[in-house]
Amino acid sequence: MRLIHSDDVTGMGRCWTCDKEEHWTKLQNGHFVSRTRYATRWRPDNCRPQCYACNITRQGEQWKFGKKLNEHYGEGHADRMFRLSERTYQPTTETYEIYIDYYEAHCASILARRAPYNRGSDRGVPKKLQGRVRMGGPRGEDTCS
Repeated sequence: MRLIHSDDVTGMGRCWTCDKEEHWTKLQNGHFVSRTRYATRWRPDNCRPQCYACNITRQGEQWKFGKKLNEHYGEGHADRMFRLSERTYQPTTETYEIYIDYYEAHCASILARRAPYNRGSDRGVPKKLQGRVRMGGPRGEDTCS
């Protein structure tokens, strides 16, 4: 979420709840409904970048978070997230692996797309993704494995 909602050239993103601008590596992935609720934990419409102050110090700013979700997705979205979070959902090990593979590939793809803007620097590229991001695919494009 931090990568998706940040600028390709500058890497800057905004806190969903207070609008503070920070580099994506300094933002956190905030959840409207707590990530302890597995039914909504990995849903993109439940997650947005948040600064440390909003996500930790101010405990997620849930009211503001929900209000902005409703503005973005339509009235009642926050209520739907709460109802959905009440469902029993226990992911299997295989499901976890699917989530991990999907999000690692998605992050590597975004970072590869941004690589021309960050030449000579792997700033912000998580160590486990550094091997997946490489320059110069078959037609000279940036690729990920």
